[in-house]
Parts: sequence; structure tokens; C-alpha cells
Amino acid sequence: MKNRSNKQTGSRKRERGSILATSAIGMLSILLAVGLGIDISRFYLTKAELQNAADAAALAGVSGLDTSPNGIHKAVDRAVASMNKYDFRNTNVNFPRANVVFAKNLNDDPYMSEASAAVAITAKDIRFVKVTTDPSAVTVSFAVSVLGTSKNLTASATAGFSVPLNKFCNFLPVSVIDYGTPITPFNTYTFRASSGTSVTPGNYQILAVAGSGGKDVRIGLGSGVDLCASPGAEYAVDTKTGVTAGAVRQGLNTRFDDYQTSQVDPASMPPDTMCRRRSRAASAS
Repeated sequence: MKNRSNKQTGSRKRERGSILATSAIGMLSILLAVGLGIDISRFYLTKAELQNAADAAALAGVSGLDTSPNGIHKAVDRAVASMNKYDFRNTNVNFPRANVVFAKNLNDDPYMSEASAAVAITAKDIRFVKVTTDPSAVTVSFAVSVLGTSKNLTASATAGFSVPLNKFCNFLPVSVIDYGTPITPFNTYTFRASSGTSVTPGNYQILAVAGSGGKDVRIGLGSGVDLCASPGAEYAVDTKTGVTAGAVRQGLNTRFDDYQTSQVDPASMPPDTMCRRRSRAASAS
């Protein structure tokens, strides 16, 4: 019995040693997995920051394009400025101008440099800006044995002009008057010809797309003309006689949720969704 007891005790001692070694190996594996997860998470965060910076720089760059060589240089200036200031505590970073390239088409390969794009015959067709960040070294803190001491990360983004409109529908039936200067907010403009410049007596060049009567103008301004037009196409559009100031005022005011004198049904002609309520939103003389 004594010998059996000694044998069992020795066996248990050997089992305890085996469990200790297994636990140590398991603990090291867990620590390595946790460290690997932390390092990879840092990679993802850094990559996201770089991508956000590249996106912002590309959008800033394409905003400078104006089909001229000067627009190419302006695009690079804006892209570099945006990259240097993006989430870096307003501290400049080293972002070379060579990292901003241009193309006429999205799938062009390779994209052209600033110097190549800033040629008059080429600049007029440039539509896309691509920004690529320099490699950014991210230090590995825990999983050095697996990932090495650091990893270089980079990001790129391409921005371009929106696809141009090829059809206009539900437009407003107002006349087009050339003021010689751009129309700006918070100013009053008369969207009809004066009596001395009318085509025929009493004709103030209000477009009669919706119909020839004042009611048609009111409805067209309130809900849009149920017609479509394409750029470059020619259309025969009549102009209507009469001042029609009341109908123009009423039709425009419905878009600002003013139906006091409009004589239209708000259910069929709801106001614009992005507007501020005003008692006298529009006026016409």
C-alpha cells in the first residue's frame, strides 16, 4: 500500500509540472494575441486618419480646377494646404506637391504631374485630382516577432467633377435677364423687361412655358413646369403679354409657405422643404 501511495504522489507531481508548462505557453499565446490585436487596431486607426486626410485634400484640390493652367496650380496649393492642416494640430507636415497628380479620365494610368497638366491645351480637359500620402511608419509595440518593428502605411484618394446634367425638368417659367454682373443673394432683381424694351406692346418677356395666362405662371412658379429640356437643344418658347406681377409674386411665395393670396392649394403645391418662413418672401413690380 505504501509503494502504491508513493507512486500516485510521484505521478501527481509530474502532472503538476505538465500543467504549469501548458499554462505558461497558453498565457504567452494569449498575450501575443492581445498584443497583435492592439497593434492591428493601431494600423486601422492610422490608416483611417490617413484616408480621411487624403479624401479632404483631394476634394480641396478638385475645387481649384477651372480648366486653366492657373487652376492646376491652385488645385495643388489647396490640396497641400488641406493635407498640412488636417488633424495635425495645425502643424505643417511634409507633403510634397509631387503627390498631387491629375487626369482627364478616372481610369487614366498613369496620372500626369502638375507641370504636365498645367499646359493650356491639357488643363482645359483635366477633370480628376489624385492625392497620395507619403508612407507613414507605425511602430509595432507588442507583436514585434510577428509584424516586425514598424509598418509603413499610405492612403490615396481621387476626386473629380460631378457628371454634368443632361436634362432639366420641372423648371420655373421666368424670363432670363442679362444684368451684366452675377446675381447675388439678398438683393432685389426685376425678372422682366421694362416697358420701353418689350418685344411688343405689353409683352415683358415672361416665359409662357406653362401657358399664356397669369394662372399658368402662378402654377408654374409654385410647382414647376412639367416639361424637360436638354442643354444645347433649341426650343420655341413664347413669351406672354401683361405685367403679371401678382401671379409671379403669388407663385414664388408658395415656395416660402406663404399662401395668403396665392389662390393655390398647399396640398398640391407644398412649400420647399429647405426654407425659412417669411410673410413677404418675394415681390414683383
